[in-house]
Amino acid sequence: MMKLKRLVAVFFMIMSLSAFSQNYEINNEVVTACGGAFLDDSGGAGDAPGTSGADYTITSYTYTICPDSPGDVISVDFALFSVYQSPNPNNSDYLSVFDGDNTGENTLGGYTGTALQGLSITGTVNNTSGCLTFVFNPSGTSPGTFAGWEAIISCTTPCANPTSASTISDPTPDLENSVSVCLNQPISFEDAGSFAADGFTLENYIWNFDDGTIVEGQQNIEHAFSEPGEYIVTLTVEDNNGCQNLNLIPLQVLVSTIPIFNTDFSSEVCLGGEGYVNGSPVQSQTWSALPPQVVAGETYLPDDAGASYTSELVFDFFEEGQTLDDCDDLLNLTINMEHSYMGDLQIQINCPSGNTVVLVEFGDGGGGTFLGEALDDGSLDPGIGYDYNWDPEATNGNWGDNSAGVDILPEGSYESSYDMCGLVGCELNGEWSIEIIDNIGADNGYIFEWGLNFNPEIMPGITTFTPSIGLELDSTWVEGPFITNTSSDGNFLDIMPTALGDYEYVFSAANNFGCTFDTTIVVEVVNGPQITLPEELGFCGSEFDLVPEIVNDFDQGPCTYIFTLGNENGNSFDDSQVELFIDGVFSETLTTFNVEQEFEVALNTGAEISLEYVFSPWGEVAGNFVTITNDAGVEFFNSGPGLAEGEIFNEVIYCSGPGQVQYSWSPIDGLDNPNAPSTSGDNTDPTTYTLSAIPEGHPGCEATASIYVFPQVIPDLGEDAGITICASSEPFSMFQQLEGTPDEVGTWLNPAGDAVDDVFDPSSDTEGVFTYLWEGQDCPSLETELEIILDLLELTLSNDTSICQNGIASLEAYFSGNAGPDVNVIWNSGLYNGTSIEVQPLINPTVYQAQAFYGDNCVTNTDEIIVTTLQPLQMSGFLDEVICLGDSVPVSAQNESGGLEPYTFTWTSISTSVVGESVVLEPMQTTTYCLEMTDACESTPIETCFDIQLNELISPFFIGDNLVGCSPVTANFIGAAADLSIVNSVVWEFGDGTTSNSINQASHTYVEPGVYDVNLTITGTDGCVYESSQENIVNAYNVPNAEFTADDLTLVLPNSTFVFENLSSFNDYNYWTFDTYGTSTEENPEFTFPADVPAEFEIELVTQSNQGCTDTVSYS
Repeated sequence: MMKLKRLVAVFFMIMSLSAFSQNYEINNEVVTACGGAFLDDSGGAGDAPGTSGADYTITSYTYTICPDSPGDVISVDFALFSVYQSPNPNNSDYLSVFDGDNTGENTLGGYTGTALQGLSITGTVNNTSGCLTFVFNPSGTSPGTFAGWEAIISCTTPCANPTSASTISDPTPDLENSVSVCLNQPISFEDAGSFAADGFTLENYIWNFDDGTIVEGQQNIEHAFSEPGEYIVTLTVEDNNGCQNLNLIPLQVLVSTIPIFNTDFSSEVCLGGEGYVNGSPVQSQTWSALPPQVVAGETYLPDDAGASYTSELVFDFFEEGQTLDDCDDLLNLTINMEHSYMGDLQIQINCPSGNTVVLVEFGDGGGGTFLGEALDDGSLDPGIGYDYNWDPEATNGNWGDNSAGVDILPEGSYESSYDMCGLVGCELNGEWSIEIIDNIGADNGYIFEWGLNFNPEIMPGITTFTPSIGLELDSTWVEGPFITNTSSDGNFLDIMPTALGDYEYVFSAANNFGCTFDTTIVVEVVNGPQITLPEELGFCGSEFDLVPEIVNDFDQGPCTYIFTLGNENGNSFDDSQVELFIDGVFSETLTTFNVEQEFEVALNTGAEISLEYVFSPWGEVAGNFVTITNDAGVEFFNSGPGLAEGEIFNEVIYCSGPGQVQYSWSPIDGLDNPNAPSTSGDNTDPTTYTLSAIPEGHPGCEATASIYVFPQVIPDLGEDAGITICASSEPFSMFQQLEGTPDEVGTWLNPAGDAVDDVFDPSSDTEGVFTYLWEGQDCPSLETELEIILDLLELTLSNDTSICQNGIASLEAYFSGNAGPDVNVIWNSGLYNGTSIEVQPLINPTVYQAQAFYGDNCVTNTDEIIVTTLQPLQMSGFLDEVICLGDSVPVSAQNESGGLEPYTFTWTSISTSVVGESVVLEPMQTTTYCLEMTDACESTPIETCFDIQLNELISPFFIGDNLVGCSPVTANFIGAAADLSIVNSVVWEFGDGTTSNSINQASHTYVEPGVYDVNLTITGTDGCVYESSQENIVNAYNVPNAEFTADDLTLVLPNSTFVFENLSSFNDYNYWTFDTYGTSTEENPEFTFPADVPAEFEIELVTQSNQGCTDTVSYS
């Protein structure tokens, strides 16, 4: 019989294994033991090689452990267990267990991985020997080292194992107990009739969900899985003897993978234009129990000529001796790498059997083509690797065939230089290596990862599944706004937005697992091009320039402009330089030597381009020129020969080539380039030109603007003039102040040079020289000047002010400039006159306005000042209070406001006067208090008063009698309280730990001698407490304790003299009586009785203290 027990205290067991009396490392022998530790051949699952706990070797063993008592069976509890487990079960390391003393007995299972961790194995009731036989079979294919095991050996009584039965109840499984579910979908698992052996009952249910979750105690359970994959769920049952089942019913759960949404869509759509959403590229993902078939990690490829570099990948999960029998089973070889010179390399793959196939042959082409985004800057920093595949089925040529005319070899699949089917016959398990030979120096690169992909069908025992997604309307659909048409399968739709903004479209897909997934894409709806042109353009001469302002929210990416540097005489450009600035920021220096050269520069539409020409340091060569060709292939700038040093070009450029906004002017009469947004013309006939802009592929985004172009007529601008006016004058037209009869066709500029209209407002505009300017295209500018002088005096009043009640405010008027003696300031329409006045307003607040009159009917501006009267003083009153004698009352001024801070608070009574916002009052009698509040100005003081009364007093004093005596003493006490109706409670404390609540009088007996204090506490009905205490008022004297003995209690005549020992306490005096024969006052007397007759005598001892307390004892 086998017991499988979970190790509840694994931590304890791990820590304590070294304490067992003996360790048993597996070997080929039979041992007898009921204690100790069963270990792998390297001393257990530790970490230090060469010591106890090192990793196990790959040696096979058969090892038998037997009990030392008949009738017992061996039980082995595995605290740790970790051996190599391959995805191919045939390639794993196994520890097999047999129920007896040899391998011919019933098997108790073969275990790999961590299957035995935390479990125990026990011999069954059918095991007559009680032994367990362990067979360790390492496969020899382990890619690394593993810890092994540590277990505790014990002997126990065998038990009958229960039987487990389980099933999946929801969702309904197929005939093989398998279900296909979604991520986080609840699955119901049920016990399906598990039972214990006769005489036992089931006590525990242990569910192992294969995801690290083990749940005990529930017969039926619900569980969900949060990661895609295969999960084998098992139920272990345990009976009341601690025995677990031997059988396991695997319940397979396949959890759906998450599809990849490669949704194609229009990321930007013009308002009113058309866009699309295409969900068809959705891909379902395959899950496989196979480990990754790639090796990751950087492999540096230095620039050593002829050097060879390899990277290895080891497979161990195929069947032993399995070979690649069909080239179709080799799907591809992948590599992620970068290198700065493809023509350097030869790349080949080597298989474990020694076969080699050259994937890229040196000299097969490619030259300076880059692989990935390599850093060709002399550093050793890695660049960005690209994914390249060699596929036996590829037909698009090898690397060299695809490298012509490209700077970087695109990612993708390619043919190999030699047939990849040369790998047929290679053993699959073992070391595969990729070898790269660098045949030319000066370039380097990196391999980031590479791998081999084989047909999963040739991989034994590997679970692989791919949920399928139908591409019909019931499996895929899209939701979102502005949809104008949807395909019959629901995967493709057309949209035509009618509003700007970002809009979400949700593409949903359902697979055959019943799972629905979705992805959300965002389509940005933007304005198409917006063109701004002036309504008209007048020009002088024979040519005009059309320069629109263009705003384009539709991002179509940068375009390429070509800058050509050459020399018309066939000489070299000779190291002269052209510095390129983009939007005012230096970008790069263009230069060439001995050849004419083109430079391609990526530019964004709307960028401002500036070129600065710099002479060669060797001496300038005549004939140098620079041209610029736009992305539409039109040369729109040619500097001509003989460049001057400095700026030679500055202009805003617009992309107009393929994939960009397409521009066209209509009509084209007289225009240099009707397909450029900015162009020149020489048409002397008045003409209206219209510019159209359409983003390529978006006809719904067309924008247009028009301009009327005509030859300009030279206007009359009048003659210069000057005027002086009051600042209070009315606004006027400056045209009327010029000499002559000017045409109103130009622009007025203020003294700062800013354009303004023709109306001058003395109250707000600044004096100075105003220029009337006219500028026509290609015409000389014309201007006349008008000087305006303001006779300006500005009035300013003092700041707003606040006064207290009964206060007076002083108001002042000030002037900028020289006011002169004739200035007259009028306040409130004549209510007051003068530059300085004093007011005491009756209305709160009061606004005072002032204006000054001066000079030749000139009037200043009007200013105003606000005088506010502060609110009267206010504070809260106080309620009368009643307190006990000795209590204190803290009081503070409350809710004070009004007037001008700081406030002063004065507290007064018949006998006190205290200043402060807060005080503590301690009246000894009923008292009236008053609080007066004053402020920092003329506000009327305020006062509030309140009473503090004292409650009626109760006297706590008391007298007593019979206060002194021999203990016990009964003392009597009488209180002095006059009115007992106002007494609520009384506490007498007698000093010996006892109390009494007797009202006004009390009696108490002091049993123990001593001196006692008595305290009386009285609480009135008003809560006031009164207390008095009398120290040492009671004195209970000690009473002597009379006791004695004699040295002999019986004497033999003639000896009749007794010696007595006084054993009394607290005895100051002693009185002895010896029957009728005599007395004594000695402490320890000696007395002789008559010796003639035998007799029994009575002896009495009376003891007395100094306080007169006595005690008597007598003996015969």
